Amino acid sequence: MSSTDDNRQNNASESVAVIKDLESLLREHVDPRLRLLDFTSDNLLPDGENYSSIIVKIEASVRIGDDREENLSLVAKTVPQGGHKTQVKTVISFSKEIFIFESLMPAFKGLDPTIDVLPKFYGGRLTLDEESEHNDEDIVLLMENLKTKGYHTKDRKQGFDYAHAEFAIRELAKWHGLSIALRQKNDEFFARCRRELCRFPYELQVTSMSDLAEHIARDICADERMAPHKELISRELQANLRWNESIERPEEGPWAGITHGDFWVNNIMYLDDENGQPKDVKFVDFQMVSALSVLRDLPYFLCTSCSMEVLRNRVDELLDSYYETLVETLEGQRCDLADFTRASFDEQLRQDANPEFIHCLMSLKFFTLEVDDDLDLMDVKSTLFDKQSSSLYLDRSWEAVRAYFHKKWLLDC
Repeated sequence: MSSTDDNRQNNASESVAVIKDLESLLREHVDPRLRLLDFTSDNLLPDGENYSSIIVKIEASVRIGDDREENLSLVAKTVPQGGHKTQVKTVISFSKEIFIFESLMPAFKGLDPTIDVLPKFYGGRLTLDEESEHNDEDIVLLMENLKTKGYHTKDRKQGFDYAHAEFAIRELAKWHGLSIALRQKNDEFFARCRRELCRFPYELQVTSMSDLAEHIARDICADERMAPHKELISRELQANLRWNESIERPEEGPWAGITHGDFWVNNIMYLDDENGQPKDVKFVDFQMVSALSVLRDLPYFLCTSCSMEVLRNRVDELLDSYYETLVETLEGQRCDLADFTRASFDEQLRQDANPEFIHCLMSLKFFTLEVDDDLDLMDVKSTLFDKQSSSLYLDRSWEAVRAYFHKKWLLDC
């Protein structure tokens, strides 16, 4: 296949998204002398495993100048095509992710050159039309294919064991610490972060959220373990129907930084050693990133991504590891630590955990579903809550509720 014919795939299939003008995108972000010699593409994930975008794997043969031919193993993230609609605001979603790769990560590396938690970036665009700000059919984010290097995600239904949970939460603490340091050292750039990132990428209405909250409470409280707490659970869910709107309101205060917003199993990729222990980790999927108190990420990660045994017995240890690493990162950046006492951390976490309660329970329903080819993101209620709840969903919901009780994260506790 010639480089001028790169609108097609070698294995052309109607189910594989077309990545237009791959050569120009690679030239812009790799080397202007690059020539695309040939490429093949195929879907990376099963239908239904990624909830708001299409993930395509690409094997590209390229040559740069007179150098020898080399192969690039890539992943392209794009939007559903062929008229399929989701509740995702695609321009907001992809522009936020591109900003993370093109702007935020270089700023982080300026503070700490050792940070390396993202896949290698090969380019991103919102349109091919110079006269248009965006075109959904042209939108793409291009990254290295981490799977070809041995990285993998864990079982989203089982969750992380303690070793993997601690490894991830320490790296998250470094990310958070650098974002706080960045705010303190470069207020002008951080103001830009707020403008770029404090945008919610989904279409959600309060009335729909109210219906979902009512259904969650009725559903999980039919379980005898949660039934005695139905009034409290219902009240806390209804109190946070505007949870999504908080993402659009930048927070001030000492704990303000850059949150991931969707830090769960499928967005965390590990490279394990021969004994199955983690030796590296990468973060992906930044469409929910925002400029909030960084502690907003913690309850969501713990409740949706840790195994039930870890969530039941080792949350305090994980929080200790996070706090220790965060303080070490701030100290390494010579930040004033006066506002970052353990008492301040615990109180801020209690405040931040409360609005995440509805986020956790709603997301757990997604994460415990079987992969479903007919997942309809335009009708979340029928897709999720008109389906019978599995025992796994009820078990994981109970562990999340119990963790909230244990940590006194529900404000009425």
